[in-house]
Amino acid sequence: MAEHKDFFLPGQVDEQIEQLLHEGGPTRREQRLARSLPTLMRDHEDQQSLQRVLSKLHSNLKATTPEDINIVSLPQQRQRRGINAGNAPAGRKPKTLPRAFTLLAACLVLVAVVGSLLLVLNAAQQKRNTSNNTAAHTQTPAPHKTVQSEAPGKIVYQSEDYDNASALQWSPNGQRLAGILTNNSNITLASWDAKTGAHKLTYAISPGETNVSNVVWSPDGKYLMVSGSSKIYIFNAQTTQQVRILPVPSGTASTASHVMSNATTHGTFFSSQVSLSGGFNFGKAIWSPDNRYIAASYHAEDSRNELFVWKAADGTLVKTLDKFPDNITNILWSPDGGSLATLAYPYSKDGVTTTAIIWDTNTWEKLREYPAISSLSWSPDGKQIAIADADSSTGLGKAIRIVDAHSGQTIKQLISEKNIFAINWSPDGNRIEVELQSTHFTIQLLDASNGAVLYAFTGHGYDGAWSPDGRYIASSQSVDVVDANKHHYTKAHLLVWVAK
Repeated sequence: MAEHKDFFLPGQVDEQIEQLLHEGGPTRREQRLARSLPTLMRDHEDQQSLQRVLSKLHSNLKATTPEDINIVSLPQQRQRRGINAGNAPAGRKPKTLPRAFTLLAACLVLVAVVGSLLLVLNAAQQKRNTSNNTAAHTQTPAPHKTVQSEAPGKIVYQSEDYDNASALQWSPNGQRLAGILTNNSNITLASWDAKTGAHKLTYAISPGETNVSNVVWSPDGKYLMVSGSSKIYIFNAQTTQQVRILPVPSGTASTASHVMSNATTHGTFFSSQVSLSGGFNFGKAIWSPDNRYIAASYHAEDSRNELFVWKAADGTLVKTLDKFPDNITNILWSPDGGSLATLAYPYSKDGVTTTAIIWDTNTWEKLREYPAISSLSWSPDGKQIAIADADSSTGLGKAIRIVDAHSGQTIKQLISEKNIFAINWSPDGNRIEVELQSTHFTIQLLDASNGAVLYAFTGHGYDGAWSPDGRYIASSQSVDVVDANKHHYTKAHLLVWVAK
């Protein structure tokens, strides 16, 4: 092993010590080693090895000159690390200044590294944020779930046969249908799941009620309303409980000899039936689009015909219109609720065709009239009205035109077709359902923009009603039944079929 004249090398100290111990007693070199060991232990990481050497030296020299050798234990050395000059071995300069420069350089390097790392991380974060923002602005919307197309006219539900089935109406959410079903002179108001007929509910009408018509859901879907002879029944649609009856208001033209031309509020409704002679009945009843009002037509035997408007919440009568010379055949609220259309026969002039009057529902003033028509329907946005002009010889429609709802001006002629019984604009505004009455009933679906026939349902369909999403039509269908004795009679059932 190569000698080192001044001090022992840390990497070879174990071999050097073993060699010295074999050479004999303590020499000046061993004494130098004992003094250098504290410095070596302070500067070198392998403190266990140095501690072992120190123990061997201590064991070898404790019998000699301990007063000349300053042996410091490892714990003592750790406590005295801050003192450099007094413990430095002879012949060596203290390392305080070089170590300070080294520490300072290490700190500067550490600061530079950490600073660079922070800059890199910050740049990466900014790049990631920019990428996310760009993706948020340019992201393609998730594709809508594709609804499998069905062929127009495909029947998705058919009910059992009834003596009569009419007044079909969809619930606002499109899940249920309601209608009037008659079997063996028993009249039933019912609702059921639209596409399956399941979960059928029935609603109790007063016994002996023989003139039931016009089923309608409230806009919020909570209630069902049906017209009777002298009452309007309102039911909870889910529980089937009767929640209100609107009878003929007391003191009106229908129950008194005088005529009230500008009737206003008549007080709250009466829960008991008004006693009337024959020939009286409610006709069409509808809810306002905002769910606040109910309007209903009423026909009297002496040709006195009235329109009543109640508050839906409590049945308070708020308006009566009685300037109708003959039966009111239909009433339709505009989609925004600002106007109400009435169709009535102008008996004194024409007992076949009806006249439509558009009323302002704020002032109840007439806005305009459309004479000699058979049917009308508001567009879903309320900006246009489809009108079926009537044939004076039959009273049925002979042509359909589109008019501006605000000005009353004709926008375009849509089609010329005989025997138009009813028209209904689709919820999406793109189509118009047209019911034709001749030897049998036919339902046509027209393109609202040009009158082209998109589909014709020829299966004896009538009384059609659009589903809220415009995909289906519910209609009644008459069928010829032959019994065992070859007697022919007509039955009816209900259909739900694809409209597009």
